Amino acid sequence: MTAHTTVELDPPTTLLGQLQRGLGRGQLTPRRTKAGASELVHCVTHDPRWDRQVEERAGYYAQLAVLLVVEVDSFAAAVRAGDPERGDGSLASDVLMEMALRGRADALSALRAELRHEGWLLALESLANGEERHGRSLIGDDDLRVVAGRDAASLRSAVRTQGALPWCRWAERASALASFLAPDSAAPGRPPLRALDPQMSTEDLLAIDDPGQWSRVAELLTPRTDAGSVALMLDAARSGARTAQLAACQVLGRQSRQDLLDEFRAMWADPGFDRRRMAPVLRYLEALPPEVTLPHAREWQTREGAAATASDAILARHAEPEDRAPIETSLSSALAEQAMYRACSMVEALGVIGDDRSTDILVAAFERSPYSWIRHRVLDALAGCDSDALDALATEALWDCDLKAREVGATSSPETPACRGRLREIERDPLEEREVRDAAAHRLANSPSLNP
Repeated sequence: MTAHTTVELDPPTTLLGQLQRGLGRGQLTPRRTKAGASELVHCVTHDPRWDRQVEERAGYYAQLAVLLVVEVDSFAAAVRAGDPERGDGSLASDVLMEMALRGRADALSALRAELRHEGWLLALESLANGEERHGRSLIGDDDLRVVAGRDAASLRSAVRTQGALPWCRWAERASALASFLAPDSAAPGRPPLRALDPQMSTEDLLAIDDPGQWSRVAELLTPRTDAGSVALMLDAARSGARTAQLAACQVLGRQSRQDLLDEFRAMWADPGFDRRRMAPVLRYLEALPPEVTLPHAREWQTREGAAATASDAILARHAEPEDRAPIETSLSSALAEQAMYRACSMVEALGVIGDDRSTDILVAAFERSPYSWIRHRVLDALAGCDSDALDALATEALWDCDLKAREVGATSSPETPACRGRLREIERDPLEEREVRDAAAHRLANSPSLNP
């Protein structure tokens, strides 16, 4: 599936622009006026997400589609014309699934019907996700027989992508599907991490080849400052396996060892630098003391490539008041260029600085950004700035498409009747994400004025 790309959106002052971004105000206007069906259909059939792999819109759009009684035909057509490789049609398929979960039988029928047409892979993935996330049976035995007759290679790929569940349950109902499951699929899930003995030698710890263990390896290595251990960690940081690189780089940074700093800078200048090396490098730089890294971050801020990525990561953690103006300039440029990962880092940096003079640019990032994942960061930054803008945006965030924004809204919104009503709605919604429901329930239970 295609991840992030440049998208052309309407201005956030229009209902279409608000719906495209998944803003809370895009929910509130149709709820109040019962208008906006055409704008909603446009969003679902012309996926507006900057990053289709992580941004959520399906539940947000499905709620409005149910409220506005939108017909499902255009959504089904988008699924049928879709492209699973590119992700085209995946949003329409997921919206149909979310509508079905909210009681629209015609949406479920349309999605099941697509199992017999060109959009079958998209429909199948949505149905699998719906069953797995919500524990509901959405697909019939006749549907499973149709699926079992599909292209074998595509089915094996679907099992790998979607995981063994609910395929194991489906195979019990349609035995032909069993051949597409791996022999050990009856016990899905990642095996538990094995316990690590704190007495293991540094060499043995660095020989562990399990990416899931790198942070535990780093924890055990951090106190080891003897020359032999440090030498082994330096070797691992330079040329070790992935787990060893991640752990060693973080530990060497925690120990304030600058041995690798010049080496990494030289690597970035190489046109053939492997960007996959950036994760260990960032672990190292983020763990070094800010008095070491901040001067470099300021120097690298106007660079491109790996140096810019490193600068962003350091400033997001350690920015100081003197950095505010250049960071605001970088944020403005990043928003204009849709460089959203840099924009997120600059928002976090402004939150670290905590100056209410950054309010205007932070509000602009909240309203204008095509990337919904920036908004919870803006709310956190505004809280750090003690900005008066927080109340209005935290209230709006209770209706946002992004679950983290809703969660922050549940925690930070003002104690008003509108917020109280929305928090109760969230708490009682079985289709809301658990962490958001829990945040709403906790806020209601611990704020007497919200729970009179």
